Amino acid sequence: MSSADHQRILLITRNLPPLVGGMERLNHHIYLELAKEFNVAVAGPEGCVPYLGTNAVTTSRTFPNSPKSAFVLGSMRAAWHLGRTFRPDLIICGSGVTAPAGLLIARRLRVPLITYLHGLDIVTTHLLYRAIFLPAIRASHTLIANSKNTAQLAFMHGIEQKKITILHPGVNVKISENLNTNAFRQKTDAGNRPILLSVGRLTERKGLYEFIVNCMPELIRQFPDILVLIVGGEANESLGSKLGIIKKLTATIQLMDLANHVKLLGRIDDVLLSQAYQTSQLLLFPVLDLPGDVEGFGMVAVEAAAHGLPTIAFATGGVPDAVSEGVSGYLIEPGNYPQFTGSVVRHLRGEITINNDDCQNFAKKFNWTSFGHKLRAIIRSTILASNHDRT
Repeated sequence: MSSADHQRILLITRNLPPLVGGMERLNHHIYLELAKEFNVAVAGPEGCVPYLGTNAVTTSRTFPNSPKSAFVLGSMRAAWHLGRTFRPDLIICGSGVTAPAGLLIARRLRVPLITYLHGLDIVTTHLLYRAIFLPAIRASHTLIANSKNTAQLAFMHGIEQKKITILHPGVNVKISENLNTNAFRQKTDAGNRPILLSVGRLTERKGLYEFIVNCMPELIRQFPDILVLIVGGEANESLGSKLGIIKKLTATIQLMDLANHVKLLGRIDDVLLSQAYQTSQLLLFPVLDLPGDVEGFGMVAVEAAAHGLPTIAFATGGVPDAVSEGVSGYLIEPGNYPQFTGSVVRHLRGEITINNDDCQNFAKKFNWTSFGHKLRAIIRSTILASNHDRT
């Protein structure tokens, strides 16, 4: 076993830059925060090494993200190689999909395994996943849940409660004060129109099709110049997400003659995204409550709050952990589109308001520094408990 000052941690994850999304930001920060105290090696997706710093070149192995068979076998090979050469004191998996690779080497080296859970990796109904991946998740020494709802789902699916700890993902709370919001309005031809913003991977669970169909007619009647801007692309790298959402949204926009009211912007860079947050009037988060699918947390809601932008969301999955009612936004009964629409209208009219400072102060609770302190404490505690169990 390594000394306390040089303990070795192996991170196995499918989600790192250059892939884009909330899970990628989370896993990148898991690596950055662990590297502040531990010697960290990474088994990650092809192309990730340049984002890990120069020291990672000799302590990393990559694997393809697709097809699925190449990912599963590749992640296991990478974990096995680093297990033999790096000899970690603990293994952490960035999500449930790398738990089998983590368990393989954890048992071989007799070291503890931690798996970070996001919700979907517990409830997915895929038979092969439930036969192979869920047992590996259950065998982990410690499970980190990204929300109270994910923790409850883990318990309901046979994971001992004493194994589960909750650690919300972090966000960047240092927002530039020199953002040119006029530039964003010019780039999107928004003019002075009220903007409702949606940010994130475009999946069925995000509920944008249902929002457009059920809410837009009344919103346009109340605000004829209203504009909905949708940021993000399809979840091409996700293991189980249905593709074709963009096609469905585009067809619906055309069918309902909403081209002047709903625009798909695709993926945009971080500067433009910050401008979007600061320019818009509300972040839309009409997440659906789907069988076999779940919104684990809702990082975009906290990112919006860091910019002073409130969120309106259905209170489903882990969303209530990411949105504080009356503080950083509005939580609506799942599926209640009249209430969702009415709250948007009342907010735009100024009949209900969210204080900008309260919004930002809520977001500050999720800063990456605090996340790192808590994560490293979990790592130390798990290693200590494992050592105690073996003596």
